[in-house]
Amino acid sequence: MAYSIVRSIFVLAISCAALATAAVSAAEKVAVETASTIIERKLSAVRPDLGFKVLGKSAVAGLYEVQVDGGPLLFVTRDGSHFIDGNLYQITPTQFVDLKELRIIEMRRQIFSQLSTDEMIVFKPDGSD
Repeated sequence: MAYSIVRSIFVLAISCAALATAAVSAAEKVAVETASTIIERKLSAVRPDLGFKVLGKSAVAGLYEVQVDGGPLLFVTRDGSHFIDGNLYQITPTQFVDLKELRIIEMRRQIFSQLSTDEMIVFKPDGSD
């Protein structure tokens, strides 16, 4: 009997934890979508001739990565009131890591992974024919 009660309490606790995790994930998704909407609206209001795409949260709390179509990667505050156009560095114990460059490399890899070699200009070394 005591085992059944303890087991029921354990199952209930696990269920509550799962629901809480799902609720937090849903709330974070809404927060990101809301921030994306705010950021894109404010940037587009000032420069309607440009396209903006919020890529997601940056490594710095409160900043979002925003790609300008055909332009730079920006770091924009959640409320869309400020942005940084430049490199953002992470300080590690042994080096400075250029987070903007890492994001650009990732975006290039995605683009190239979708191309076939028929769409590329491929150079062969001399004598490899």
